[in-house]
Amino acid sequence: MKCRTNKQNKEKGEKTTRMKRTILLAAVLTLFVIGAAWAGHIIPPAGYTLSEVSVKGWWANGFDYAPNGADFIVYDESLYQLSPDGTVQKTLYTLPAGVYGSFVRVDSTAGRVYFGESSNGTISWIDLSDPSNTVHTFASLAGNYDFEFRNSSEAYVVAGSDIYVLNLGTGNSIKLASLGGGVSGAIAVDGTGNLYYGTAAAWAGSGQSLVKWTASQVDLALMNGTVLSLADGILLAQNIGSVGGLAVAGSELYMTTSIVSPARVLNYNSLDAGGVLSDFALASNNWEWFSGLRYNAATGAISINAGTAIITLTPVPEPTALVGLGFVIIGVAARRRIRR
Repeated sequence: MKCRTNKQNKEKGEKTTRMKRTILLAAVLTLFVIGAAWAGHIIPPAGYTLSEVSVKGWWANGFDYAPNGADFIVYDESLYQLSPDGTVQKTLYTLPAGVYGSFVRVDSTAGRVYFGESSNGTISWIDLSDPSNTVHTFASLAGNYDFEFRNSSEAYVVAGSDIYVLNLGTGNSIKLASLGGGVSGAIAVDGTGNLYYGTAAAWAGSGQSLVKWTASQVDLALMNGTVLSLADGILLAQNIGSVGGLAVAGSELYMTTSIVSPARVLNYNSLDAGGVLSDFALASNNWEWFSGLRYNAATGAISINAGTAIITLTPVPEPTALVGLGFVIIGVAARRRIRR
């Protein structure tokens, strides 16, 4: 039997210590992933962390990401910038008594926030760099509900059961689509200009549809002065509840429906016909109400308006990837020790 030298014992001890550190780091990283918060308004799907921030008014009518990508512009009894830790960074506007807000949309390039009032039908904007927060009211569409940019000078507005193209400079609008009654649904636009609409009927827990009009269809309709119908669009999904919010997320779509119980966020895994519609996340109880939602392309996060709070679901790296990162960090640290 061979006896170990002091050098061999030392090498064995160092190897054991490194292995213990590796195992410990892997365990900590794994616990970080599976130990994400699970509380509040929604049950996060696997692979997502949950964060929530309470709004300051009674109920949020709309929200969007602030230009910094981290804060929110929230619209309830007032319009204000809210940080993820619940701090109001600044108040931009306070609604008069008896007036109710609808949408809020931020143009980060122009540094503007657009917002609507369904009570009077007004549509306004504020320059986010203007310390006086001057409100520029430039258009009126009765019952306005949702708003999406078409380009830098135009936007789509859902008002009542119609969709309009609104000139952001003049305030003039043209009816693009007549949706045949019902309450206002939600719209979204993808990177190539295709327009998506989720239908909504009052208290409809089923029977509603997700429809797409191509960019060329929209262009042709505007050029010819024709009004599109739902039948002119491409049917992507059907027999769903009334759609309250809709967002394009890369090559997929997310939407909310709240008439069903519990309220839910749905995923349609395509931008074309033939995709699969499935539940993405469900409310944590039967009393939640989800409306608008936004997609953060920088983080892959989905943020949802739950009325009394803005909830955010953020994807996390796979545990194996985190463990692999841990091995890289340990390897770099080991090489530094050897060089010393």
